[in-house]
Amino acid sequence: MPVDGRRTVSKDAVLAAVAVSIVMAMLTALVWIMTVNGVRDRQSAVRDQVERMVTAQAATLAEAARLEILLVDQSLTILQAAANKDPETFKLADWHNQMPALTAVADDIFIADGERIIQQDILPQAVGQGIGAAYLNIPHGSLEDFEADGSKGREGRVITQTIAPGVQARRFLMYVVRPLQVPEQWVIGASYRSGELTRIYADSKLGPNGFAALIDTRRGGIQSIAGDPARRPKIDVSKSDMYEAFKRGDGGVWTGPSGTDGIERIHGYRKVPGRDMVVTVAIVRAHAMAPADTLASAAYSLAAVATALVGTVGGIVLWGLARRRATRRQERLFQRNKVEADAALSDLVTSRMRAFVSAGQVRALLDGSADGIALLDNDLRLTSWNQRFAAGAGVEEAVLQEGLPLDQLLRLQANAGLFGPLTDIEAEVSRRVVFLRAADSASGLTQLGPDGTAIAVRADRIPEIGVALHLGGLAHWQPVARSVPQLHPDDIDTDAAPSPTETTPIKEKTATIEW
Repeated sequence: MPVDGRRTVSKDAVLAAVAVSIVMAMLTALVWIMTVNGVRDRQSAVRDQVERMVTAQAATLAEAARLEILLVDQSLTILQAAANKDPETFKLADWHNQMPALTAVADDIFIADGERIIQQDILPQAVGQGIGAAYLNIPHGSLEDFEADGSKGREGRVITQTIAPGVQARRFLMYVVRPLQVPEQWVIGASYRSGELTRIYADSKLGPNGFAALIDTRRGGIQSIAGDPARRPKIDVSKSDMYEAFKRGDGGVWTGPSGTDGIERIHGYRKVPGRDMVVTVAIVRAHAMAPADTLASAAYSLAAVATALVGTVGGIVLWGLARRRATRRQERLFQRNKVEADAALSDLVTSRMRAFVSAGQVRALLDGSADGIALLDNDLRLTSWNQRFAAGAGVEEAVLQEGLPLDQLLRLQANAGLFGPLTDIEAEVSRRVVFLRAADSASGLTQLGPDGTAIAVRADRIPEIGVALHLGGLAHWQPVARSVPQLHPDDIDTDAAPSPTETTPIKEKTATIEW
């Protein structure tokens, strides 16, 4: 342990802690790398599966729309040829029952003049009106109900006994026309509404808010839409990012907000070959990615638990290492303290022996000196004195007590007039403290003695004791015979306070004291 008391850590301990921390970090990183990669792989797999599904369904729907429109076109070609061959006798009503395939996808077949006024129609009420007049009551398309399999129920309503929910679709009028030779500028045409759209949507299982739609790429309008968004769709999608993406290629996948309602979906789209139309099949992204997101949440939770486990194990290992180091440190400290305690005990025995001898020597010095002597510790506090000092100090003997500060003693002497007349007692006290602390024998300090004569005051530094204060020149003083112990170190009880039992009288006041 360093001198300032701060603990030092060994290089091996630091390396061990760093190694454990690195292993913890690597394990944690491995857990999260594997988790993130696993989640990404699962999300990619789910996304690829969804994209393949909507792309395939869009391609299927585009092909079905192409065939339906081709059927309408070919049927109109047959009718066109018949009308051109015998315009006088040609009647649409005669052909109505001969073309069931055409009537399956066309609600209206008509012949209109150059002013686009219907002259013949399979719907008698449409004759004499403009093209589409029979459908003016549904300018925004009709919202129709279909059965769960996409087929039309009785009276256009979903059969309530079915378990699966029905399908709603909104279909808009779209016409295919061909010119007639006679009369000029007359046309023969048929309306077109896709029946495959609802069937494919029903088979797709696109989930909540999924839809299938047929979009006009010339004007950017919805021609037909099946699914939940058919209830209130935004018909004009020409300014949407979805429409711009559909125009850039013949087919593919685009993820983003749908132009119909702004909900983020995964769109598979395909252009209808030879037509200004594109078919899209869309599934809500959140619904499509729900399995992967659920797995991701579970994986992240498991990774968090694993991280906590790694941290706990690593913490236990670090705690064990620290505990082991602390135990070893305590053992070393105990051994060091034991050695120090043994040395301190030895020093204590020696010090007690020295103190016992020194006490006797000091007592002999005080009692055998012709001067008044007082001993002060290093803090200049009174520790012992002789009777000659008590007589010459000029203060009441009761004032002299162990621990009395030198400055307080000097202040009492000054107030008693022993230093002569003074204008500033504190300044004189401070001056004398400085000289006496320095043990300056040339200071020339004096004070009045008991008989009113001046006596010298000086101080001597005594190693390991402090300062000896001398009052010299005292007269009419005879020392009292006292005794000091005559001891041998083997006779000292180190576990008890000094207690001398044998004394030898001092016969000469000039006895030699060795320090």
